[in-house]
Amino acid sequence: MPDPLSRQRFDSFAADLDGRFGVRAARCLPIHVTLKGFFQTDMAEADVGALVARKLGDALPTLRTGPVRVYDGTSVCLRVGGDGEPRAALQTLHESILDAVRPAIAPECPFTAAEWSGPRYDPHITLANFDVEPTRVDAIASFAEERAPRVFVPGSVALLRVESADWSRWWQDVTLVTLATHRLRVTT
Repeated sequence: MPDPLSRQRFDSFAADLDGRFGVRAARCLPIHVTLKGFFQTDMAEADVGALVARKLGDALPTLRTGPVRVYDGTSVCLRVGGDGEPRAALQTLHESILDAVRPAIAPECPFTAAEWSGPRYDPHITLANFDVEPTRVDAIASFAEERAPRVFVPGSVALLRVESADWSRWWQDVTLVTLATHRLRVTT
C-alpha cells in the first residue's frame, strides 16, 4: 500500500481516469502493488497473518512507475519497480510471501494457478480492468502514460480478506477486510 502522499496522488489520478473514461472496476480496490494475489484457504486468518509477518522485512525502496502495459486486452496497468535494485527488492518480497502462504493455499484454489508469480511476477498498479471497452484501451493507456504519477512510495504491506458473492464478477460486489498491516520504512 502506498504512503499517504502517494495514495493521494494515485487516488486523484484514478478519479481523473474514471471521470474521463468511466472505468471504475480498478477503483474497487485501494491503490496497491500486489505481492500475492487472491487465494482460497482453510487456515485461520491469524495463522495466515503470522506466516506473512515472519517473512516481511521493515523497508522497501521508493519505486519508479511506468511504462503502461495492457494485459489480456482489457487490463491497463502501470508497471512498478523498473529494473535493477528496486525491482529485485519487490521480486524478493513477492517470492518470500508466496513461499510463506503456500502451505495455507487450499488445493481447490482457482486463483493461484493462474497468477503471474515467481519469475513471471510483474509488479504493477491496475488502473482499468474488466469494464474497459476494447475500443478505448489504447486511449486509456495513452492517457495513463502521460499523466500517471511516476513515483510510488511503499507505506505498508496489508493482508486483506477479499469477499464476493459471485467470484466470476467479484469486482462488482467486492468487500475488503484488513486482517493485518505491517508498516514499512522507506529507503531511497
